[in-house]
Amino acid sequence: MANPNPRSDRPELQAAADEHQDETLTALLGVPPPAPASARAAARPAALVEPPSMPAAVPTTQPRLRGPLPAPSNPHVAILRQIRVQLQGLRAVLASVRSGETDLGQYSGYVANTRDHLQQLVDSLASGATDDTTSRIGELWRRACTVPLLAEPQTLPAEVQRQLQLISQLDSLWQEMIFWIGYATVPSRLVEWLDKAEPGDVIPFHTVFQDEIEDEADRARIFSFIAHAPEVLAVHGGIADLQNGMVLRYSPRFADQLKSLGWIALVIGLASLACVSIAFVPPLSQPAAALPLIVGWLAALLGGLLHLGIDMARQAQTLGSGFGLPVGRLLPLLNARQGLILLRIGLLLVGYLALVYAGGTPDANATFLFNALLVGYSLDSAINLLGTRLDQASARRASLPPAT
Repeated sequence: MANPNPRSDRPELQAAADEHQDETLTALLGVPPPAPASARAAARPAALVEPPSMPAAVPTTQPRLRGPLPAPSNPHVAILRQIRVQLQGLRAVLASVRSGETDLGQYSGYVANTRDHLQQLVDSLASGATDDTTSRIGELWRRACTVPLLAEPQTLPAEVQRQLQLISQLDSLWQEMIFWIGYATVPSRLVEWLDKAEPGDVIPFHTVFQDEIEDEADRARIFSFIAHAPEVLAVHGGIADLQNGMVLRYSPRFADQLKSLGWIALVIGLASLACVSIAFVPPLSQPAAALPLIVGWLAALLGGLLHLGIDMARQAQTLGSGFGLPVGRLLPLLNARQGLILLRIGLLLVGYLALVYAGGTPDANATFLFNALLVGYSLDSAINLLGTRLDQASARRASLPPAT
C-alpha cells in the first residue's frame, strides 16, 4: 500500500517542508516560530528534564532499643586505637631485639615509617581534643621523639648497652601511652559489650581486653578506675567484680529486679517446704522433727549468707577503704546473680539433706545447728575443691599415653 505522505520516507524533504512552513507563519503572523522539541528539551533545566527519584519513605517510629542507650563515645576513639596498634607493633620489634632474635638495624626503615605515621595521627588527635588524657598522650609522644633511637633510627649507637638503655626508655614511654589510650577507649568498648549482653551474663574483663592492654597491671588499674566510675557501669547495667576480674550484667528495669527477688524468695520457700515435708515421709516419718528441720535449714541459709558477706568484705578491701555497697545496689546484684543464687540454693538443699540423713533423727541442739551452719558456709569451698580435683583428674587422664 502506497505511503500517503511520501515526505516521511525522506527526512531531508520533511525538514525542508517544516522550515518553509515556519517562514510562512512568520510572514503572516509576525511571531517567531516555536523551537523544535529537541531544542526545548536541551534548554530545559536538568532537574526538569529528569526529575529526581523520590526518597524512600521515612519510618514514623524509631526502632525499639533493648536496654539503656550507650554512653556518647569519644570521637577520637578510632585515632587512639590506630595509635595503639602502631605502638604495639613497635614494642614487638623492641622485644625481639632485646631477646636477641633480630637486629635493630634490620627494622630501621620500619621504625622511621611508623614514626612518621604516628606523628600524623598524634597531630590530628591534638588538633581536635583538649582533654587531659589526650594531652598526656601527646606529651609522652613528644618525649619519645627525643630518644635518638626513634629520632634517627638509621644511626644506631655502637655500644650494645646503650642500645638496650634506649630500648628500655622507649618501651617504658610507649607502655604508658598504651595505658592512657586504654583509659580513654576501654570504657566505651565495655559499654558496647554491656549493651550486647543479657542480664546474668558475665564479661571477663582481662580476657576481653587483653589484646588492647597487654600489661596485666595496667588492665587492673583501668578496671579499678571503671569500678569507681558509676557513669560507666551503673548507668549501663554493669557491676564490677574486681576480685574475680569480671563485670556482671543486670537489667536496669526495676520490674525485672523485683522479679528476680520474687524468684529467689519462691525457691527458698519451696526448699523450706521440702525440708519440712521430709519429716512426714520415710525414712524419718517423725512429725516432731519438722521444727528442728526448719531451724536447721535456716541455719544453713545463715551460713551461706555469712560466706557471701565475707566475700563482699574482701571485695571492699580490694577496692579500698572508701568502697561501700549502697542498699540500692542490692536488687541489681540479685538480678545479675539470679541464676547462680538459685543454683547455690539447690546445692545447699542437697548438702543439708545429706547432713540430715547421715546424722539420723535431727534435733535442734547446738551440734546440729552448728553443722548446718558449716554446710551453708563451706558449700562454695567444697564446690571449688571438687571442681579443682575434677580438673586435675581430667588433665592427668588427658596426659596419659594411649593404651596399646
